[in-house]
Amino acid sequence: MNKEQIIDFLLENASPNIKYRVKRDILKESIDSVEMQNLQEKILDLPKIKKTFATQKANGFLGDVVHGAYFSGFDTNVYYLKLNGVENSNPNMQKAKQALLNWKDNEDEYDFHGGKAMDEHGRGGIKAIIAELMLTLGCDESTPHIQEQINIALAAFRGALNHNNIDDFTKECSFKGEKVRYYIKNTAFPAGNHLSILNRTSSWKTDENLLMFENSYNHCKNLMKDYQGGCIYINCGHLVGPFNINWRERKEIKSIDEFKDYPIDFAWWMRSLQNAQKGCPVDQALKDWIFKDDIIAITPDVYLKKHTYLWAIEPSWRKIESKLCDLYFPAVLTLSNAEML
Repeated sequence: MNKEQIIDFLLENASPNIKYRVKRDILKESIDSVEMQNLQEKILDLPKIKKTFATQKANGFLGDVVHGAYFSGFDTNVYYLKLNGVENSNPNMQKAKQALLNWKDNEDEYDFHGGKAMDEHGRGGIKAIIAELMLTLGCDESTPHIQEQINIALAAFRGALNHNNIDDFTKECSFKGEKVRYYIKNTAFPAGNHLSILNRTSSWKTDENLLMFENSYNHCKNLMKDYQGGCIYINCGHLVGPFNINWRERKEIKSIDEFKDYPIDFAWWMRSLQNAQKGCPVDQALKDWIFKDDIIAITPDVYLKKHTYLWAIEPSWRKIESKLCDLYFPAVLTLSNAEML
């Protein structure tokens, strides 16, 4: 199969959420057409979409905490809704946006363990997540809270240029009987939401800042390329690993066989395909894998299970066509974005 054949396959076999995103994000169809409006209604009728919106509080908050698992965390709920193609114009999404703009009254009620401590150390805690959610839901980047977090993100990338190896900003220790690393106080290193905030904004993009960001991003990739130690902590207590960029998903992949020792990295790789920027480079491994006629057979079952659990959006994987749609869509989205220079 080639790219065009994969697109045709998705349009014929995929669930409404994937069909909608293929038409919107790849074929660039207007979301105002009757067909797209009908698809949007079908998306809103999907059981997991209904379940996600059922978590919304009277004040618009989606879930129980800012950061958490599906149906509990505001960030994960919004990510899932956007992944499925729910538009920001939806009334419930507008309520969620307003909940963030009114955040000052809610910050204690919906905090998560370690969130404030992470903010205090510039590690991308509760305030960074809120800024990222604001951007996702369509808030203007001139919003003071977003501008504050843009500056913190820039400081994290700028500070990372001072490090020559991982020992410059983390130390190894024992925590709950295991060897882990924790961040050294007063050192800077970017978190995943720092990267996301900068990717979604433009007010910071001076020539000087862009050069610094490119140099720092490549420098950080080099520093972290061989780190397989999992999560990094703050003060040997508050977990911040999930907020740290998964640098392994950003290395060049020569073959999906590289995930055999860490199958969950396949799921993170698939997520990175969903989030690929326009003009992004494409690993040869993606083309070698996605254009094979037997990708289900050549993809280890443990890889598929990790992807299904974390990022799959087809309502059911009972049919092989549904499995293929969930694998094909992120890949063909990346391939299309790579052509949009």
